[in-house]
Amino acid sequence: MGNEEERENRIQLKGFCFSPYLEGQSPGNPNQQWNESQIENRLIEMTKRCQVEGIRTYGSSNELQSISFIAKRLGLRTSIGAWLSIPSKSNNDLELNQLIQQCNQRDERGNLIVDVAIVGNEVLLRKDLTIDELIKCIQFVRDRIPHQVQITTAEPYGMYYKYPQLIQHLDLVYVHIYAYWDQINVQSAIHHTQSHFNKMVSISNGKKVVIAEIGWPSAGEKHGEASPNQKNASQFFQEFLAWSNKNGIEYFYFEAFDEGWKVAHEGERGAHWGVMDSTGSLKEGFSLQDEKEPISGQSISIQISNIQQVSPNICF
Repeated sequence: MGNEEERENRIQLKGFCFSPYLEGQSPGNPNQQWNESQIENRLIEMTKRCQVEGIRTYGSSNELQSISFIAKRLGLRTSIGAWLSIPSKSNNDLELNQLIQQCNQRDERGNLIVDVAIVGNEVLLRKDLTIDELIKCIQFVRDRIPHQVQITTAEPYGMYYKYPQLIQHLDLVYVHIYAYWDQINVQSAIHHTQSHFNKMVSISNGKKVVIAEIGWPSAGEKHGEASPNQKNASQFFQEFLAWSNKNGIEYFYFEAFDEGWKVAHEGERGAHWGVMDSTGSLKEGFSLQDEKEPISGQSISIQISNIQQVSPNICF
């Protein structure tokens, strides 16, 4: 198959959650190094398999700050994150300042290299910061970046239900929705997703809601009624693409590549969230031809106020 035919047959996605790690690498390990060349190669590998409009990232230090420039050079929209955690055990100041620096940087054509600044990822869920501390960090970044760069944070829907006042401090709302972590079977997963997406739209005061993480693992431990296997992962992927495309919903699918280091945090399922495996090969059932509508007649009753989503993904 020629290069042109390969490009025409790529899966089309709005966005991917992206990290550059190869098998055996993990974030925060001082004995491992990745450089701009590895990051560029990983991004190119991703775009060979999938036609992607944009990426979101999680950290802005330890060479990860180079992702924004490389991604923009490759024509991708960039949602760039600062990884925040417990202040006494973190590099929060470094992360915030590196994010600010990127937001003020322009490419050779004079274009800003960051489209959206993501201040923290699931810090309220992990209870690493209080709501007031997070808002203070958001304002700290806002005061130091161009007005053209939109600002947000990223949390599961349950945190926005609990802290609706957070929304007024954001330009757009990045929400995580995981039917798998909510122990929902795959037949009901899209209905579950749609219910919480609609609820988020209803409380977001007209601001755009973006699904900043969503996915289904292709192997690992069963979680309630949610079974992680190749068939269910591909079914959810195809049904989600059909639903999101039909309704014009923006999203970042979790995630581009399998990352083995997450086993330590999530069990075996942690290593199997990728649309592609760790070598960059597209998984079975994720092809362009397989996109399909959600299974009809599989509805569920959701008590919105009683669900507190648990999303233990560690993604920096």
